[in-house]
Amino acid sequence: GKASLTRFAVLQRFWGATLIQAMPVTGRTHQIRVHCQYAGHPIVGDNKYTPHITDSLSATKSLCLHAGRLSFTLPDSKKHFKVEAPLGSNMTAIISRLEPA
Repeated sequence: GKASLTRFAVLQRFWGATLIQAMPVTGRTHQIRVHCQYAGHPIVGDNKYTPHITDSLSATKSLCLHAGRLSFTLPDSKKHFKVEAPLGSNMTAIISRLEPA
C-alpha cells in the first residue's frame, strides 16, 4: 500500500477501551481503521479489521467511528467548507457504559 499518516490524541481512558481523536493527514481508504488495528487498538465494532474479541464491547453491532469535524475546499470554486456533528445517541450510550480507568 501507499504511505499514510494519522495523528492520534487520547481524549479519555476506560477499562478495556480508549476514546481517541484521530486526525488523518493523508486520505487513504480505511486509513484510521487500519492504523488503529495495527497499533493494537482496534475500533470497537469493526468486524473487518478487528479479530474476534470476547469482552463486553464485542456485542456492539455498529462501527464506533464518528466524524466530529470535517473541512475541505472544493477544487473548482476554492470555496471552503467546515462541518461539525455531535456524537449520536448510539455512541454516547456505549461510552456511558464504560468504566473510567
